[in-house]
Amino acid sequence: MFKNILLVLCTAILFQGCFEEVEDEWSVFIYPDPSNTKRFLILEDTTKDLKKCQELAKSYLISKQLDLATYKCGLHCVYNEKLKSNICEEMN
Repeated sequence: MFKNILLVLCTAILFQGCFEEVEDEWSVFIYPDPSNTKRFLILEDTTKDLKKCQELAKSYLISKQLDLATYKCGLHCVYNEKLKSNICEEMN
C-alpha cells in the first residue's frame, strides 16, 4: 500500500511540469517592403496578447514613418538554425 502511494506521488511530481500553462508571447515582425517578405525586422519587445502586439507594431510604423510597411504578430516564435528562419506557432 505504501509503495503504491509513493509511486503515485512520484509519478505526479514527475509529470507536473508537463501540464503547466505557457504564457503567450507575441513578437512583432516588421516588413518595410511588403513585396519582399524575406526582408524583415523583429522588434525586441514582446507582448502577452495579440492586441498589444498589433498596437506596438502600429506605433512603431508611425514613429518610423514607414507608410508602406506592414507587420505581423507571431506567437511563441523561435529561431530554427537548420532552416535559418523564425518559426512561430501562429501568425496574425
